[in-house]
Amino acid sequence: MAYTPEARKMSYIDDALFKDSLRGLLILDTLSYPNVKTRAVVRIEVIEAYDYHRIGLERWIVTHDGQKPAAYIVKMVPDGRGGTNFNVGKDDGNAMRNVPILPPPKKEHTELIGRNPSVSLADETLFLASVEDDADVVLNEYIRKDETFANWKVLFAVRYIRSAETVDEVVMRWKAYIAQVRSPGKNIKEEADSSPTDRRFMLAIRPPGDAYLECDQLRFIPSPNGKGVIYYQAAVRVNPNSQSDLMQGLLKLQALAEALKSLTLQTVDSMPNQPLEATSSAHGSS
Repeated sequence: MAYTPEARKMSYIDDALFKDSLRGLLILDTLSYPNVKTRAVVRIEVIEAYDYHRIGLERWIVTHDGQKPAAYIVKMVPDGRGGTNFNVGKDDGNAMRNVPILPPPKKEHTELIGRNPSVSLADETLFLASVEDDADVVLNEYIRKDETFANWKVLFAVRYIRSAETVDEVVMRWKAYIAQVRSPGKNIKEEADSSPTDRRFMLAIRPPGDAYLECDQLRFIPSPNGKGVIYYQAAVRVNPNSQSDLMQGLLKLQALAEALKSLTLQTVDSMPNQPLEATSSAHGSS
């Protein structure tokens, strides 16, 4: 299956995963269009960017003999161990089905999420919006009540890695994830006051197309219960073409980094069945 250089640049995924997806696409396309002589991926539309932590979706457009376009959905699912499972299917118009993201921030959305457990960091109050729990990793994500996973500007996540024995082990795993992320620019810097049992990092990363600049502060510590490792992530997305937005984002990130230093929040195993009032037990100290 051929592809144009322009199409390749549109995808977030790394080269190995891209080639595997291409092979899967070729099999499905050949079965669907057996009489076609030439096939090429000419455009890729990112529906949900894949970051090796959350489900990713991309729409791949294929032309047959230079015309007759067909659309396919490539779905990437992290396996919780640093790898990725993927599948390819025809685009039936339901690409967003079963994808765990919130709806646009209508009034009903902000009222519901505003009743969920919350965490206070610096001058931000962020509300629990997603809980994922596989065999090894529990992930809780918090966002502003008037934002969604499609348009967030500030995000906080806490992960509990049950099987990890050391902080260094989880840091190595995280760096391996970041190395796989396709990006026109990324930078990792360990903070000067990191220690073997309290490692802190700054990450700056740009997506393909430079739609935004994401800046993260991360902290890796042993779990307070003595088993596994906790790591915190505070992230800010800014407009890279706006000097004022960049400066405001930098100041926000500095405040979040300071708040992370004393945070003791642990994960919850599931979303509340009914929207709950924010409780003091869900708050970390800032």
